[in-house]
Amino acid sequence: MEKPTIPGGGGRRRGESSCGVGGVASSNTESDVEDLDELWPLRPSSAAADLLAKVWVDNLTTSERFTNGFGGLDLDNEVWEVRINLDGVDNLERTIGRDDITYQQIVAMIEVRGYSILDNIYCRQLDGQEVLVENSAIIYQLLDMFQSSRVLSLTVKRRVVLGYQFPYMCTQESRNVEKGKAVQNDAEDDANIFFDMGEADFAAMEELRREEEVEIAEKIEEIRRIREDPFLHCEEKQKTVKRGPGPTTRCHSSVQIDDILDYMPSSDEDEFPGFLKDEDDDYFQPITMVAPKGRKSRRKKIPPRKWYDEKRLLSASEIKGEKTFVLHKMKIHHTCPTTTESTRVSARWLAHKYESLFRSDTNTGIQTLIDSARQHYGVEVSKMTAYRAKWLDVDAVLGDHREQYVRLRDFAQTIVNTNPGSRVIVTTVSPAPSLQSPHPGPTFHGLFFCINGAREGFLKGCRPFIGLDGCFIKLCTGAQILAATGRDGNNNMYPIAFVVVPKEDTANWCWFLTQLKYALGGESGDFGYYTIMSDKRFGLLKAVSQVFPNCPQRYCLRHIYANFQTAGFRGEDLKKCMDATAYAYHKDHFDVAMENLKAESEEAWTWLSKIPVHTWARHAFDTNCKTDLVVNNLSDVFNRYILDVRKKPIRTMIEGIKNKQMTRHHDKRVGVRTARWEITPHFTEMVKEVL
Repeated sequence: MEKPTIPGGGGRRRGESSCGVGGVASSNTESDVEDLDELWPLRPSSAAADLLAKVWVDNLTTSERFTNGFGGLDLDNEVWEVRINLDGVDNLERTIGRDDITYQQIVAMIEVRGYSILDNIYCRQLDGQEVLVENSAIIYQLLDMFQSSRVLSLTVKRRVVLGYQFPYMCTQESRNVEKGKAVQNDAEDDANIFFDMGEADFAAMEELRREEEVEIAEKIEEIRRIREDPFLHCEEKQKTVKRGPGPTTRCHSSVQIDDILDYMPSSDEDEFPGFLKDEDDDYFQPITMVAPKGRKSRRKKIPPRKWYDEKRLLSASEIKGEKTFVLHKMKIHHTCPTTTESTRVSARWLAHKYESLFRSDTNTGIQTLIDSARQHYGVEVSKMTAYRAKWLDVDAVLGDHREQYVRLRDFAQTIVNTNPGSRVIVTTVSPAPSLQSPHPGPTFHGLFFCINGAREGFLKGCRPFIGLDGCFIKLCTGAQILAATGRDGNNNMYPIAFVVVPKEDTANWCWFLTQLKYALGGESGDFGYYTIMSDKRFGLLKAVSQVFPNCPQRYCLRHIYANFQTAGFRGEDLKKCMDATAYAYHKDHFDVAMENLKAESEEAWTWLSKIPVHTWARHAFDTNCKTDLVVNNLSDVFNRYILDVRKKPIRTMIEGIKNKQMTRHHDKRVGVRTARWEITPHFTEMVKEVL
């Protein structure tokens, strides 16, 4: 017989050579399929799993199509439900992608329940006929047939091969595996034993099976005969007693005398034939009858408790053999005061009692929890117990942050459906495979959020000025928020878009600025090119130069001064000279301030002269954005604006930021409608100061 091969392994269906979001597309070659066919012998499910794991590790670039159904899932793939009925006894249900449903995957799933590739797999079509599933081509036809319901129902029936069991099930190694010993079987030898059998071996197995059937039929007939006559089993047949090897009382040539059992059969005239009467039995003993309530208890009965006073305040008993009493119970009024230092209050009990407190305010401190427990219950609670109770209540109120990552795509799609024109992007990455995790699933990489109302308001009502900055969020993942803010007509902060990324580096800044560029429609808007202000760190300058090469840039003066101090130039006089140069509106005033700085410290003047003047000096700024900002305070205002929601789980945090944005936009809209001035209040005050 030929070695079984994997049907349908030479080709792929639509999307089978796809890659996960952020991954690399895998290619399928005939050599990869042949290698997998060599590693697919008939063996138990544990060995098959070991072979698949070896294939995953040895073929990292081409094993995605065999492993997506076991460890990973293409997020853009259609989700199907596979239902497998195992001989009508057990059911197996799995939810996997359409591109992952292959003949090899079905065989691997049924091997987990003790089946093999030799068993028959059937599927009932829409017209009611059953079709035998033998390769991946039939699987693909069935997928097209059940595309509307996305449910594939299969039935597995064991194939009986002449009553013969595979050799590996009867070997010592298989017994060791059943007992829990780590013994690895050689699947190639086991499979070859079965395939090398000839017609004579199969005929011998058929003869064995017939003999077993005859023996079983005889046993069934004997059991049936005993059931018909319940007293038949009492009349035992005389059996020949076979003596074992050893010295005997006769010679080898003498005839063996059969031993006859020492009892006298009863006559048919007895009242109860087949049973001895009590008076005829020399060893008769009366049966001790036990009450039908249960087994007789051997436990000694406890003597009743004796009270040694009239008011029944003291209970004691005398020790047997001694003149000593043992006090069992005393009812005495306690005069000692209660203590609150050692209590049995747990964090779970405390969280249950004060969950309503955290539902009203999740920022409740642990000291408030400790004081409330002391006031209401008179117990002392440690700080560690209070911390644990607080986080139990916070998880119950806000939700588990790990579970919220799974539903981020659904949340993003809901935002897009309810706010048409918004841009919400969720990306994932695939970690490098390892021996412990041959094909790990996708992990979260980043989330870009730009609601349509904020985008339209910036493009139509704000000056072309964008401030960039980042801040940490208080999650166990250590992620950061990168935000882009603008300046509205009243010189106030205007949030445009933000992104959640693992860390602040050049790659993540490039990804964020690229998504922002797509959301805004390019490098320029209705009022010209955007002016971008940054803090000049963590690869931000390189990212801005790559994504927005034609846009003018500004550097935050506060961060420049921090680097100025780091270089060794400290002092109040140097700071005043630097502020005078940065805030000068005319070049003459700028030159005078620079000369003063040079007189104070020529090295500081040389260090500051290396920075391009148009990026930090007010007199050299571009006039297109109509903004004279020297520091990036707008981004810092946004970081403080979202401070109360930064410690919440990711979906709750994004929902909180969105609600803050919508509330702010609504308040500004109402304020504009009810205002009685023609220009904004900020510029009104500036005009009043001038006049």
